[in-house]
Amino acid sequence: MDNDTRVNSRDLLKLKTVSDVQMAPRGERMCWVVTRIDEKKNQYRSQLMWCRWGEDPTPLTTDQGSNTHPRWSPDGAHVAFLSDRRTAAEREGTKQVWIIPAAGGEARQITDLKHGVREFCWSPDSKQLALTAPVPPSGPVRECEPDGDDDPYEKFNRDVKVITRIRYKWDGVGYFDEKRRHLATVSAEISDDGLPDPDFITAGAFDVSGPTWSPDGAWIAFTSNLDPKNDYQRHTDLYIIPPEGGTPRKLTPSKGPVFNPAWSPEGTHLAYGGHIRPRGNYSTPHLWTVDVECGEPRCLTSSWDYPIQDASISDIRSSGPVAPIYSQDGEHLFFPGSVRGSVNLFRVHRDGGQPEAVTTGQHVVSGFHLAPGTERAATIVLDGTSPGRIRVLDMKAPGADEVVYDPNADVLYPLQVTEPERFQFVVDGLELDGWIIRPTDFDPGQRYPTVLQIHGGPMGMYGDCFFHEFQVLASQGHVVIYCNPRGSQGYGEDFCAVIRSDWGNLDYRDVMACADAAIEKFDFIDPARLGVAGGSYGGFMTNWIVTHTDRFKAGVSMRSVVNRYSGFGTSDIGFMSDEDMGGLPWEVPMNYLEASPIFHIGNCSTPLMVIHSDMDLRCPIDGGEQLFISLKKLGVPTEFVRFSGESHGLSRGGKPWHRVLRLDKISEWFEKHLGS
Repeated sequence: MDNDTRVNSRDLLKLKTVSDVQMAPRGERMCWVVTRIDEKKNQYRSQLMWCRWGEDPTPLTTDQGSNTHPRWSPDGAHVAFLSDRRTAAEREGTKQVWIIPAAGGEARQITDLKHGVREFCWSPDSKQLALTAPVPPSGPVRECEPDGDDDPYEKFNRDVKVITRIRYKWDGVGYFDEKRRHLATVSAEISDDGLPDPDFITAGAFDVSGPTWSPDGAWIAFTSNLDPKNDYQRHTDLYIIPPEGGTPRKLTPSKGPVFNPAWSPEGTHLAYGGHIRPRGNYSTPHLWTVDVECGEPRCLTSSWDYPIQDASISDIRSSGPVAPIYSQDGEHLFFPGSVRGSVNLFRVHRDGGQPEAVTTGQHVVSGFHLAPGTERAATIVLDGTSPGRIRVLDMKAPGADEVVYDPNADVLYPLQVTEPERFQFVVDGLELDGWIIRPTDFDPGQRYPTVLQIHGGPMGMYGDCFFHEFQVLASQGHVVIYCNPRGSQGYGEDFCAVIRSDWGNLDYRDVMACADAAIEKFDFIDPARLGVAGGSYGGFMTNWIVTHTDRFKAGVSMRSVVNRYSGFGTSDIGFMSDEDMGGLPWEVPMNYLEASPIFHIGNCSTPLMVIHSDMDLRCPIDGGEQLFISLKKLGVPTEFVRFSGESHGLSRGGKPWHRVLRLDKISEWFEKHLGS
């Protein structure tokens, strides 16, 4: 077979992702974001696409830079979006709000805040926008304003960070300064008299997100935690504030996270996702509503033990969180739900009850939007052989959907993409899901080396979606197996929370049982040539496996948890781990140490590649360094692949050529130690 038809690491550079699909208010059009890789500049480029029903998609913007977050004005006359396109006063890395007429024409810039805009929404009369933006303590700054004093003392000490907050960094963002994200309103009217001035209506030592304007224009809802001690707390709340400003009014009881608020059509209720932390971080996110005037929050999905969000994991995707959407009559809410590896669209009555599946099948609905007053829904659907297509769903005949846009058809059609196969196995009376990908050019008479892949989280979920890394390994003659062990989402709160404070026990038993079940079921697996790989928590489990058994002939540990004692102080979220560890490190040191793979490293004899990034603030690189040095001292074959400037999300959103090299190193390591 021609090697050009095999999936390889550089195919990554050709693949595109789709995200943030939005339907026009009357449902006659839709638009979305498509992201590609510019391999010569080692960058991602995002543009907006749109189409009318029955017509071919066309670009709404260019793809020079990043154009994202399209939102139709309620009157359907304009599309607003975020862009980092060049202007005379550009500051690299910031995005501003731009507006383009739906009837055609050039986009016009609306904001020029020096530190950019993070998110926005329209007012119901289409005349204003509510937005969030980083604001220094001294107040908002326009792009045209100078940086200030060029005194050498000031100029050459700007890189020094004086830190007073315990929550002072965040993976993928970097180190916080004194800026906080606040809420503003700004005119959407385009004139030749200069850009309008945003009017900031919140201020203080807190961050605002998720703005959404009420249907009558009287309120803007947002999520935040206004408590002065919010850095130490594990909850956010839902607030409303008049668009002209005032004191925000809290609607939720400060018991857990709150996210993605959405107004009911009549403006009397707000829906949102969240939980009240019955199992700490392992709690299942549910769908809630709250009466804006007088009601207590009400959980609509309390009898449904699955997360109301896309919990699936893939390395080729760009969709983000999706807010629930009310039906036009306000009687139902629509949301994505994760169930046993699949993500489908569900709806539930506004009074609660058992959710009803709107879509079915082994796939992942990673995004959706409804057209008010129509029977159509636009969806983004991934499956085992596609990183995502735009599909339009007929709500009256859910099986009669059509593909509107498939950005990867030409790339994937000539390639040998292998369909993952689902299988079940039983551990402790529980039926677990596993998947297997056979090698390219599979010959049933041969036995193949096999790689057990373990997902991160642990509250993630492998599922029915495309995984480029797995296809690359299959193209090199490896079987790939993976599963959802206890600790995963999509199988109920008890299933997820049972490993809380107990990593390396039941979860370890499950992933080992997955390997055993696959070997028993598929006689083409060579049990003498097993490899193991995983990232983040999956890296923890990889480290745990190689320090507790010598059954595997090679492993790849990526962005992994290595030392839970030191991670308390080095991870961006480590200082919150005492809730799950039974106390603080100096109070119960052995709880942290015995749960750390580095504590057991003397048992390791498995060749192990360590992949880590120096700007990983979630699982900091000191863990990778400890692991590598210990392996070298032990004389265990190892390599340390250290990526510069990358965060915890290297495999999903790192620099494109870094991602290619990462795939090459993984393939080379398993080829060296397992053969093909």
